[in-house]
Amino acid sequence: MLITYIGHSGFMVELDNICLLFDYYKGVVPHTDKKMYIFSSHFHEDHFNPKIFSMISPLDITYVLSKEIRSKVGSVGTDKKIEYVKANEKRKIDSLTVETLKSTDCGVAFIVSAEDKTVFHAGDLNLWIWDGETKQYNNNMKANFLKYTTPLRGRSIDVGFIPLDPRLEKNYCAGMDCFTEFCSFGKIFPMHFWGCYGIIDRYKKERGDRAVQVEKIEYEGQTWEVKI
Repeated sequence: MLITYIGHSGFMVELDNICLLFDYYKGVVPHTDKKMYIFSSHFHEDHFNPKIFSMISPLDITYVLSKEIRSKVGSVGTDKKIEYVKANEKRKIDSLTVETLKSTDCGVAFIVSAEDKTVFHAGDLNLWIWDGETKQYNNNMKANFLKYTTPLRGRSIDVGFIPLDPRLEKNYCAGMDCFTEFCSFGKIFPMHFWGCYGIIDRYKKERGDRAVQVEKIEYEGQTWEVKI
């Protein structure tokens, strides 16, 4: 598969016959003539941009959107192929199998299986431990995170897109550490790092051999050929 970093939490995954575009909100999407599936995990402006409905290439696009985005779509979506999904469901969409997990913030996370590959996009499902929050808040956050990620335990995922957020300060990698303990990833691409590319170097240095599957992202538009 060919992976392109679009920006922030936006990635495009190109398989043999289809393309998957996740959480686009800005940046350049590579041209393709393949069937495209566009996923939006929730309505926050750094994960969803109505411009996805004005993409003219390829012509064959199916949108897979978290259900709360429906109110943001309006009339622009009347002639589009849209599948609205809620948390904790499993759905067959054409040749894809789409599973959703509940987010600890808003919307859903996606597990997408296609062409014998499995891709996980966390959206805003993360262990959001903030220094400024109360102990009760952070304890509830951890409990919810452990609950919502239960379906990932023991699974093998080919490619994962997972938050690594510097705003969490010393807790910036709490979620990443948990995800890598829960299941096996062939490759991990950090996201939601707000342009602070150095946070990836920090994580790889601090975790050493535990982070060998974590790819270093250096710029928008960067691509990787991942052989599974």
